[in-house]
Amino acid sequence: MVTETINGLKLLKGTEGYESLFIDSSRIDDCVEYLHANNLKHISINSFQGYKAKDLNFLAGLKNYLEGISIPENHYDFAIVNELHKLKSLGIPDNKKDNINLASFPKLERLATDFSERLIGLAKCSNLKSLTLSNYKSETQNVSALPPLNALEDLFLIQPKIVSLKGVEIFKSLKKVKPV
Repeated sequence: MVTETINGLKLLKGTEGYESLFIDSSRIDDCVEYLHANNLKHISINSFQGYKAKDLNFLAGLKNYLEGISIPENHYDFAIVNELHKLKSLGIPDNKKDNINLASFPKLERLATDFSERLIGLAKCSNLKSLTLSNYKSETQNVSALPPLNALEDLFLIQPKIVSLKGVEIFKSLKKVKPV
């Protein structure tokens, strides 16, 4: 649910109990101030909610602060995202050019992304509890090519190119699996 703060910024209240601030590119300083003043560590960058800038350069000033980021659009340069080492939650599409090195996020618990060769280091995500992959495919046409993520509880596969869930047994903590 989207709500508005007293000073006109927009918040997204997530289903998992956390709040995320929509970044308004015309009010970056106000947004950063609001994050710090309210100890809010999750942001969303979305052109439909006020982010009109062409780049994500402001993230450099938040690299030691942010714990969650969602960017549903793929027209940005994502190189800066690899510097957000405190991330616990990451939602990002494949922009067809930048690598996302998941080893950069040792505390990562939730990941929603496109499956691609630019997604590096999934096996290093030892704390990952929720994984949403779009367009997952493997030569085996099942999930056996995914690394054994011992903490993984939820696996969501959106438009997977598989014929079975063979291999899902490697996820020892798995509670929910859903191909869509």
